[in-house]
Amino acid sequence: MAPIGLKPRRLCVAAAGSSTRAAEKVLATAADVAGLALLWEPGTLTATLAPTPITVDRFLLAIDTELCAHNATQDRLRLRVALHRGTPEEAHDLLTARPLTDSLDEAPDVNLAVLLSDRLPIAAPEFREVLLRDNPTTPRAWIWLPGWRADNTELPRWSADVWL
Repeated sequence: MAPIGLKPRRLCVAAAGSSTRAAEKVLATAADVAGLALLWEPGTLTATLAPTPITVDRFLLAIDTELCAHNATQDRLRLRVALHRGTPEEAHDLLTARPLTDSLDEAPDVNLAVLLSDRLPIAAPEFREVLLRDNPTTPRAWIWLPGWRADNTELPRWSADVWL
């Protein structure tokens, strides 16, 4: 139990997209596919995931799959997603991390950019480590751009492993 006045650390997701309604639908469907419930924060695209523990990669793959399905039949939706073990507010703050916000601009063919905080275990080689100098909650994180390949001739600027 968290000390009085502190919120307990929970697995939280925050998202931003070109269409809030479509982004919420993609996340809700992905959570359902991954066997999770999203407990939404009122008026935001921020939620707590239940039950935990979960397999993060299963949820991320479900988001990517649902986003692809959405984009195949409707207007293109591009999403930024942050996953963090902490509070929903901390997860939401990670959406403005410069490597995440710049990643979709610098990889225009990509529809999904995911940032995982350093409070989550990472084992997949396709995640790139970045330093978040202006974030006191999580000074380092990992970014994943599904569909972006390392053999692309032009690397996104943040892919230098450290964001300065």
